[in-house]
Amino acid sequence: MTQRHKVVLYNPRSLFWTMPLGLIAVGSALDSARFEVKIVDARLHDDPLAVLLSEARGALYIGMGVLTGEPIRDSLAATRILKKENPGIPVVWGRWHPSLFPTECLKEAAVDVVVIGQGETTFAELVERYVVGGDLQGVAGLTWRNSSGEIIRNQARPTVDVNRSPPHNFGRNDHTLVRPLQQLARWRVDRDMYSFPLEKAAVERLHPAPRLS
Repeated sequence: MTQRHKVVLYNPRSLFWTMPLGLIAVGSALDSARFEVKIVDARLHDDPLAVLLSEARGALYIGMGVLTGEPIRDSLAATRILKKENPGIPVVWGRWHPSLFPTECLKEAAVDVVVIGQGETTFAELVERYVVGGDLQGVAGLTWRNSSGEIIRNQARPTVDVNRSPPHNFGRNDHTLVRPLQQLARWRVDRDMYSFPLEKAAVERLHPAPRLS
């Protein structure tokens, strides 16, 4: 039987409630027969760090989707504690802020790798390198720190048509899609705050708007 490697993805605390579509996208790029993907959404737990540390046991590595602003504070705190408790597990940052400032992010000693730009293919290749224990030379779209502490920026990965990416597998983690939307619907948050049509449609199904007479 093929061993399934565990990959943990962390969506940090933030001041907004968009779905972690970036994490869902990169998780969906992995073969579910070989990889067990766990998404920990910090917005859904009273003690998200405890959940993250629990899920991190036996993980191949930890990936974080980091946006500029409040999510950086939570990502930094979580990354530092993760590395203290699990020094051998690599921590990878991705999304907008690390894509814009990869070298600056890697000045934080607890961050090992930054994925720049579109992450689906880069993420999948990165995981394969970790499976075989190889270094990260030649993986396009990465900036990383080698064993000597040197920060290395690999070649850029060209942007591709998103329609060629694997379809999003929302079943990879049942609370990632359903639970936040149920909470938002229960709290009757203004639908105009949602930035993606998918979110608006899903919340509308869970909590239909009243009909106007």
